[in-house]
Amino acid sequence: MNNRFTLAVTGQSLIKHDIRAIPAPAFGKVRSLLRQADLSFTNFEGTILGSHGGWPLKGSFFGCSDPVVLDTLRAIGFRALSLSNNHAFDLGPSGVLSTLEEVEKRDFLHAGLGRDHTEVSRPSTATIGGRRVAIVAMDGGPGPDFMYAANADDNRPGRPGVNRLRLSQVIEVDGTAFDQIQAIRDKVGYTAIDLTNDSQPDDPPRLAPESEIGISRAVFRRSERFGRSVKIDEADLARNLASIAAA
Repeated sequence: MNNRFTLAVTGQSLIKHDIRAIPAPAFGKVRSLLRQADLSFTNFEGTILGSHGGWPLKGSFFGCSDPVVLDTLRAIGFRALSLSNNHAFDLGPSGVLSTLEEVEKRDFLHAGLGRDHTEVSRPSTATIGGRRVAIVAMDGGPGPDFMYAANADDNRPGRPGVNRLRLSQVIEVDGTAFDQIQAIRDKVGYTAIDLTNDSQPDDPPRLAPESEIGISRAVFRRSERFGRSVKIDEADLARNLASIAAA
């Protein structure tokens, strides 16, 4: 086995049509580099309109592509795809199933989408250039809860979707401001039921009752400073790290 393994990594490919005929010399140079690598990777920033159909679930930021774009990516030189991003669910579960179907037809190494939560959590592996290669992909949003894959239980079927790393944005305020926000919430009669309704179709955020307040889709946290921070869901983090370790 050759001790050298070349990995080419790019950012997102938000691709809507076949670009193989582009004559630009710079494009040709990029294509040559990708083809020379043992493995070339990109994030397919989209969803496929295929045999499972689907309906737009976004407004002006909606996007989908015909399966030919995957032929284009393959011809350019890509063999590995992340499918986990904020456009992956633009056609709903139908688009997820079509994307998986078309990606699997073309034998891409891929991760980030699955037919349920169990499948989407697994690393994807292959032997390339005599080496075992694994990929794990996840999305931190923004996106509604229903875009993320879920397992079936006694009360509901499974849901095809995206692999999640839940991130929650928090607005940090000092004690005086926190008390004022709390007083305003109480004076206008904003209750836990209001928070639940305003959070739909998602579940309401999980709050630390002594130090966090939720109003509509904003979470305020008592702090020593003013600022913004991101809270990472510990269960999602542990699950994805376990997948990486298992790979």
